[in-house]
Amino acid sequence: MILKPHIFFSTAAITQCPVGKTIEKVTLVGGIQAGNFRDHGKVKDMTQCRRICCEIPKCNLAFILAGNCFSVECKNVELCKTQPSKPSKFAPQISYVRAFGSTKFLGVYSYNYGFNYLGFFFNSHFS
Repeated sequence: MILKPHIFFSTAAITQCPVGKTIEKVTLVGGIQAGNFRDHGKVKDMTQCRRICCEIPKCNLAFILAGNCFSVECKNVELCKTQPSKPSKFAPQISYVRAFGSTKFLGVYSYNYGFNYLGFFFNSHFS
């Protein structure tokens, strides 16, 4: 399901939203069925897309496809794992914001230890 909400940035979310790692040339294992996608339109970069995700309490990851930002509330951990995408002009990017089932923000620290935001270790091709 893709929704188009109106999002505003609160000062609290901007200051609390941590920097996170952006994974490029990947897509979600579950594709469009991985969760509830909300289309936020064109964004400048992943930082802006992550901030939008931070504003949404149940958003697990920020996803950019062809410059458009999507916030994703994952249905489960398995569907929101990443896999390499096929080469395309859409330049897909993903950045995890919250662990599945959690409201706490997670940042680069988790990536530095090889643990991603959804609660499983990265495949070796992302290390």
